[in-house]
Amino acid sequence: MKKMLLMDDNRSIREQLSRVFKGFGFETDLASEGSSAVLMFRNAYINKIPYDITILDINIETGMNGENALRRIKKMDANAPVIISSGYIDNRFLRNNRYAYLEFLSKPYKIKHLYSLINEMT
Repeated sequence: MKKMLLMDDNRSIREQLSRVFKGFGFETDLASEGSSAVLMFRNAYINKIPYDITILDINIETGMNGENALRRIKKMDANAPVIISSGYIDNRFLRNNRYAYLEFLSKPYKIKHLYSLINEMT
């Protein structure tokens, strides 16, 4: 079973995507903000059971945002496949974050497109 880390401050999005991707054969760990996601990522990385894919919402209302979480995750593992998800993103973010294995997906997204992107990256 593949492992996914999903960070989004919207509980219903986290729960819905978790159910959908469980049906696609993913074990999904959920975080509501960046510091929790970084801690989960670190624990998986240290225990040598890394995530196959990480999805981070860039703009969140409370806690560490996805951009800061992305920096910390990529510092631990530059090759970690990450999808950045947001309803709005500043083009400066895209220009300034040229990490390997990084993709952007705007909200609202179609599950089919997200699934296709995940399959390309894993």
